[in-house]
Amino acid sequence: MPMLPTNPNNRKDRDPLLVLLMGMGALPTLLILLLITFTIFMVVPFINKPEALPEDGTTTTMSMFRDYYEEAAAKYNIPWEILAAIHAKSPQYTSHASKVSGTVPNVKYKEYIESSLYRWNKDRKYQVTPALVAAVMEQESNFNPNVVSSAGAVGLMQLMPSNCQARKWTIQDCKIPVNNIDRGVELLVNHLNNFNGNIKYTLAAYNAGAGNVKRYDGVPPFQETQNYVKKVPQRMSKFAGETNLAPVKDYIFDLAQTLQEEADSQKGICKKDATQKLGEETVSTYGDNVICGIYKLDSKFTGDGGWDYVNEVASQANLFTGRVTIDGNVKYTGGTLAWPLAPNCPITGRWNERRPGHFHRGLDLACAENTLVRAAGDGVIYIDKDNPGGFGHYLGIKHSNGLISWYGHTIPYGSVRVGTKVTKGQYIGLIRKIGRSTGPHLHFEVHIGLNPSSDARDPLLFLQKK
Repeated sequence: MPMLPTNPNNRKDRDPLLVLLMGMGALPTLLILLLITFTIFMVVPFINKPEALPEDGTTTTMSMFRDYYEEAAAKYNIPWEILAAIHAKSPQYTSHASKVSGTVPNVKYKEYIESSLYRWNKDRKYQVTPALVAAVMEQESNFNPNVVSSAGAVGLMQLMPSNCQARKWTIQDCKIPVNNIDRGVELLVNHLNNFNGNIKYTLAAYNAGAGNVKRYDGVPPFQETQNYVKKVPQRMSKFAGETNLAPVKDYIFDLAQTLQEEADSQKGICKKDATQKLGEETVSTYGDNVICGIYKLDSKFTGDGGWDYVNEVASQANLFTGRVTIDGNVKYTGGTLAWPLAPNCPITGRWNERRPGHFHRGLDLACAENTLVRAAGDGVIYIDKDNPGGFGHYLGIKHSNGLISWYGHTIPYGSVRVGTKVTKGQYIGLIRKIGRSTGPHLHFEVHIGLNPSSDARDPLLFLQKK
């Protein structure tokens, strides 16, 4: 049976909002509709606009010195991030930075690079360098303007068609070197300033899109992007010139050697003062010898020095490795890793506690057997192995931001195994009373490298506040 048509005069069938608007008259109705339109198109996007990732000091220039920091750190047994932080605050840093911000005399298309940088760097807080553009160009196309990728990216800077269309160019117009470089430089400058000068995030955004960087709160876990953010800075050093950078390398190695000597001479001498001035967490993270060594460095490296300076160095070093987020007043505000267990699992052992024959290298969280364990961050499982005399069995994750986390006294959950990609908060394991354990608990470690003895750090500096 067909339905009877609705009576247009029957007020019960009318939408209540429509009735209200009709009763108010034409002018008020028009104003309300304009207000609703304004809210949808102006206010809502503003509310939902994602915040920029925090500044961590990993700028274009700092990334070019990273190999020197790590090489010197390995030689003199000093954390690389401490060397980077001292260097960044040193009286010589400005002159060192100037050595890598000039021209790239032997690079093809250098005139196009320099003219585009002059245009797009103007009045921007963070400046893209010629060496960065040249490194991206070599990585993307090896200076071949005719390259077209399988995804449709074209030209020297491998621009996607949408980036060409933004300039109303045809694909052929987009492949012209002067056009391609100018648009590529514009994108790099915008990414660098949107991500507060962070070169890793800038390169990740150029390779995988800014949306993915914000989605993963850092470098996305795509293998291509992970390689990209490492290879481009390595190429930058070549374009800046080894001869030009030789004095910088010498300075960093001189700094590392001097700091090691001061640290060796200060071991155990000023621990009480350091703890009072900086707090136990900072001292335990880097060791009282290193902290006191920083305090004793001469003005060649520190300028004025003092405990405030040491605190600034330690805070900046934490930022370089992604351990903490620092607000404008330089206060600890919590890290980025999720807690691997539910909030009702108490802390029963802390990092660096003295244990029989060793120092505790992680955080113990006690909960019943078979309690589900979560991944602290996005990444890939790279350890899934038995350890009868220690953890019993444990899992390890390489995270997309470069950190590493270990989960001791656990067995894998579900289909988790080596090579499995996991997301932050995903269940990866179950607690078991196995290995060297007096009761069921999770032993959780955070590393900034692969060496468990020297690279383990206090997990509480990395974990989000509950």
